[in-house]
Amino acid sequence: MRRYRSYKFTDKHHSKGGIRSSIAGAAALVCTGIDVYVAYASKGNAGAYAALFGMAAIFCCGYGTFVGSQSFKEEECYYLFSRLGTTVNLLLLIFWIAVFGMGFLM
Repeated sequence: MRRYRSYKFTDKHHSKGGIRSSIAGAAALVCTGIDVYVAYASKGNAGAYAALFGMAAIFCCGYGTFVGSQSFKEEECYYLFSRLGTTVNLLLLIFWIAVFGMGFLM
C-alpha cells in the first residue's frame, strides 16, 4: 500500500503557558528526586535540606498547575504541553500535600 505524503499548513503553535508549565513540572520532579535522595542518604534526618527542596517542589507544582490551567484559554495552539505540564504538576502537588499531611498527623 502506498503512503501519501501530506503537508499541513497551519498557524498553530504550542502554548507558551503549557511550555512554562512543563518546565515547572520538570523542575518539581528534579526537586522531588533530590529531596528523596537527601532524605534517604541521611537516613531520615535531613532536616532543613529536605524542607528546602520540598518547598521548592511545592512552589513549582503550584505555579505549574496555575499556569497550565490558564494556558487552555489560549486560542489556535496545540495543548500537548498544557495537558502534560498540568497533569504532572497536579499529581506532584497531590503527592506533596499528602506528604505534609502525614507529617502533621504523625
